[in-house]
Amino acid sequence: AMATFTVLATATILVLGVRGILEAIRERSPGVRVTERLIRTGRLTPLRVDWSSAWSIDALEPAPWAPPGSKPLTSVNPLRGLTVVNLWAAWCEPCRDELPSLVAVAREVPGATFLLIGYDEDWAAPKALLREVLQGVPKEVTFARDPVGTAGGEQSPDTFWRRLGATGIPETFFVRDGVVVGKVVGGIDWGHPDVVAYLQSLAGT
Repeated sequence: AMATFTVLATATILVLGVRGILEAIRERSPGVRVTERLIRTGRLTPLRVDWSSAWSIDALEPAPWAPPGSKPLTSVNPLRGLTVVNLWAAWCEPCRDELPSLVAVAREVPGATFLLIGYDEDWAAPKALLREVLQGVPKEVTFARDPVGTAGGEQSPDTFWRRLGATGIPETFFVRDGVVVGKVVGGIDWGHPDVVAYLQSLAGT
């Protein structure tokens, strides 16, 4: 009996010890620390929602002026790797403000796919804005338009806006291997070190 008790006690200590080590590693992980900092600022909302098969990327309208070397819409796959889904519009002032830093961070995190889903009436305004703000169409991000979306006002239940549960634009969703792990409401400085580190940790770079 004493031998059995000793074995069980030793096993319990080992299990608790391993758990303590794993927890310490988790707490010291740069990805965990930067995620917690962003949550404390109130900008990042952690989520855990499976990407629904009903949210088909094929339902989106690809940009007619995608530059050579850019990732085509048909190759965007939220079920694999990190996909950053940003809802935006040319008429949205915060969207315009964050666009340069958003495109810049896409260059810093090449392991991620950046999908910008627009809510403009057509493609003329977004193209004009990109020429004005970025002097052209960047190849680091993929542009698409929600064909059932409207330029402001109430959105149809069939829009990505409603399906993702967005409250407005800009709003950004982080999808890793088919799971929506977080979102940011409103425009942010994408070049902030914590934001860059968060994206790199999700992308595994």
